[in-house]
Order: sequence, then structure tokens, then C-alpha cells
Amino acid sequence: MFSYGCIAFLIQLAKRKNWMDVPDPRKSHSSPTPRLGGLGILMGISLPLFWTIYEYLDEYYFVLVSFFIVFLTGLLDDIRGLRVHVKFIMESVAALILIKGGLQFPLEQFIPFTIPGYLQTFISLLFIVGTINAFNLIDGINGLLASLALIGFISFGVFYQSANPFLFHLCLFYGAGISGFLLHNFRYKASIFMGDGGSLIIGFWMSVLFLYTETVSPSETFSMAFPISILAIPLLDMARVVVVRLIQSKSPFSPDKSHLHHLFLRCQFSHVSSSSIIGMLAVMIIVVSLYFDQQPVWIFILCICLLSSIILSVLFILKTQYADSDRICKYDKRTSIQKLMGESKI
Repeated sequence: MFSYGCIAFLIQLAKRKNWMDVPDPRKSHSSPTPRLGGLGILMGISLPLFWTIYEYLDEYYFVLVSFFIVFLTGLLDDIRGLRVHVKFIMESVAALILIKGGLQFPLEQFIPFTIPGYLQTFISLLFIVGTINAFNLIDGINGLLASLALIGFISFGVFYQSANPFLFHLCLFYGAGISGFLLHNFRYKASIFMGDGGSLIIGFWMSVLFLYTETVSPSETFSMAFPISILAIPLLDMARVVVVRLIQSKSPFSPDKSHLHHLFLRCQFSHVSSSSIIGMLAVMIIVVSLYFDQQPVWIFILCICLLSSIILSVLFILKTQYADSDRICKYDKRTSIQKLMGESKI
């Protein structure tokens, strides 16, 4: 609960310093809200986290350097605002440090042939920066990013429990910190937002946790379907939005309201309902991945795309029909009242 107290302190500090997320037509909140939740989470878990990092510093020093670059990027954007290209440059520098330290995207799990080293580096860079921004982009409604992050850290914690003590404790600490944040954020009117200082860091750690799965022997843990399932919703949502924008001849970086959570809000789901449904979908995808430990990864990816599309389509159809029925009932009721008033005048 220490993170809960730290976040409560930062809410008051952000209000005094005017470090607020101001509403605009693209955003779904209606009043200025503090956005230093990511800093509050880090403050709440800083003592055990950095003690653990100190114990493993020789092995993970490059991860720590990358972490501080990404965190500084998000914090500066929350406090002062940064241009998009500046953020991408800093994220790319952090990603290149990870790659130089030995973390590479496991392409051999997806293709049956080897590729040149420079292409491997480019794909790894694209994956890290893409994952960081996928989690940043899905942070659009109350409780959504924190819920997906909590599910992700718990799942990766199970994955690394006996295989990597450092990453297991990292998942444990961040899971506890995010739980404290959810008490402030997962409600009808959130008292604080995660901010880029939180969303970029969550995306960073998710990419690191994914890439380290290559260091774990397949006989000791799950197949690649499991770590892919943890990142599935943010990455698929980002990919879908980018493709739609390109089809519409728009810049893939142009902001709009076409993300998954925007579709839920458009169908009259509340923030809490939308986050809960997407969170349950994330858990279901992770559970399904456990049955694909002997299947090619591409089969699993196609299955989750199909399954997610079917479930979301059914939800939207049911919600649309309910909304139409509700409008018809209201219209009939209003018409009846008007008729009664007209008859009473006569």
C-alpha cells in the first residue's frame, strides 16, 4: 500500500504544479486530471526494486540504463511535453542499448531460415519501440492499461518464478505497485492517470520480459505462444489502427478515436465495463495459449485474431441491439406521453 500513499501525495503535488492532463476532443475524460501515476508506482516500489537491481547489477546494468532513459522520456513528457520525434529518438536509443546488451527478437521461432545481422537488429529495434508505444497508445480509459499490465506482470511472474529470480521479483514488485495505482484509477472518475512516465515504462518492461524468454529452456517453461499472448491485445490494436489509417491515406501517427477502447465507448460501454471486458479477453487469450505449446506460433496468432474478432463482434452487435431497443422504448414512451398531454388539452 506504500504505492497507494505515494500516488495520493503526487495527486496533490500535480494539482499545485498544474501537471495535469487537459481534456481535448480526442480524449475521453472531461476535467483536468493529474498524470504522474507512473512516478507514484515507481516511488512505491523503489526500495525493494533497486535493492534487487543492485544485487544483479553486473548482469542487468544495460537494462537499468535503458530503463532510466525511457522513464526520463515519459516523465519529461508528463511535466513539460516532448515532441513525438524526440520521444522516438530516446526510445530508439534505449532499444539499441538493450540490443547491444544481447537482447534480440527471437525470429527463429517465426521463420525457418536465418537473416543478416543488421536485419535482425532492425526487427528487434522495431519490436521494442513498437511494444513501448503499443502500451502507451492503449492507455486511453480508466483502468485499462493498469489492468493489462497487472495481468502481464502476474503472467510473466509465473513464467520466471523458478527460471530467473531477478525478473520474477521485478514482476512481483510492479504487480504490487500497479495494484495500489488501480485503487486511484479504476473507477468512474479517476483521480490520477498513468501518464507517459508509467505507460512507456510498462511497455518497456513488457518488451524486456518477452525478449528474456529466449534465455529460458523450452523444457522448463511454456512455448512462445505464452509470452506472445501477454502482448497480444496492445500489439494487435496498434497494428489494426496503423493499417486502417494507412488505408484511409492518413499518417500512422495521426491521433484519432479508432482504438479498441474507443470502439467500446462508442457502443455506450462505460470506462469500467470496457476495461473489465478487455481485461477478461486478455486473460482468456493467455489461458488459450497454454493449449498451443506443441503448435506453430503462427497458428496461435491466427487463432487469437479470429477468436478476438468473433467475441468483439458479438459484444458490439448485442450492445448495438440493446441501444436500439432502448431508443425505441424511450421514443414510444415519449410519444405516449405527448398523446396523453394532447388528449388532456382537448
